[in-house]
Amino acid sequence: MNLLAPVLLTLSLTGQGENRWWLADVELTGPFERVVLDCGEEGSTVFHGPYLKGERTTERVPLPVVSPLGVTSLGSVPAPAIEVVEYESFDGGAAFHGWSAAQPAGDWEAVPPGLRARPRPPVEVLRPRAPWSALLLVCGAFALGFGLRRRPWAVAAVACAGAIATVWLVRPLAEGVETVVLEGDVDAAHWVIVSAGAGRLPVDDPASVVRVESEPDGAPLLFERDGADWSVRLAGGALYAIRRTPGLPDLGTARWTGAFDAVWTRDAAGSWAHRGPWVGGNPLPGQVEGDDPPGWLRAGLPPGRTVLVGRTPAGTWTRVTGVELP
Repeated sequence: MNLLAPVLLTLSLTGQGENRWWLADVELTGPFERVVLDCGEEGSTVFHGPYLKGERTTERVPLPVVSPLGVTSLGSVPAPAIEVVEYESFDGGAAFHGWSAAQPAGDWEAVPPGLRARPRPPVEVLRPRAPWSALLLVCGAFALGFGLRRRPWAVAAVACAGAIATVWLVRPLAEGVETVVLEGDVDAAHWVIVSAGAGRLPVDDPASVVRVESEPDGAPLLFERDGADWSVRLAGGALYAIRRTPGLPDLGTARWTGAFDAVWTRDAAGSWAHRGPWVGGNPLPGQVEGDDPPGWLRAGLPPGRTVLVGRTPAGTWTRVTGVELP
């Protein structure tokens, strides 16, 4: 047990939660240091500048709101409150021009229901807990303060120093390891890439994101843009960013060029086989000794269909149904 960083490990294995990635048209006018689009209890979106004087853009901005009926009820969702932190002058600003006509939720509907319903990857949610070093520090500060009890100023100094050191030692480990899985079916035109993490999740290629979910569902989220980089934050919770991608029907054929350091297959009868490393363009190797793939990758799959699960050298996963097996 690591006493320097003890955590409470929470495993989250969920299906679908509320979609929290809804796009709005927002006009940004510099100069400003930061703009906050406050959506109340549902969270906020923050742009980090600086935006310089004369800069003006209208952008499609994600807001972490909840729309119970999806696109249908989006028009009834209140506009965000806008806070502008000025930079050098008071000429900067931001204006909400309404919800974008084209929403990525429509792209999500084009994904086959079987792929949309697959369970999300498990996430390690790290929570703070006092290590033994912090407890010993508190005891030592108490003993020292007791010995100096006739000097109030010294007692106060010891108490302040002890409190600061304890807070530093118990600082939360807010970010978990990111898991990425490509979900597909050889008969589907559209597949999805699910990125899962805790605390903070980078959002790569935000233009292709069709959905963001959280666990707990409906928790307040923080969307941040710093330069060209987007991220999602949720203290003490799990985050999922989902992107749509073109299907890869060549998987399992000589035209496939991907590489895996471990591959597993499931036949139509439901039996799993560990096949070791595989480089696309070569025949699938035969069965070798080894464990089955992780349980979350074996869950939520349709019966009676073949499955291929692969792990890349980078640690990302691929899970595809309908693959032709030798």
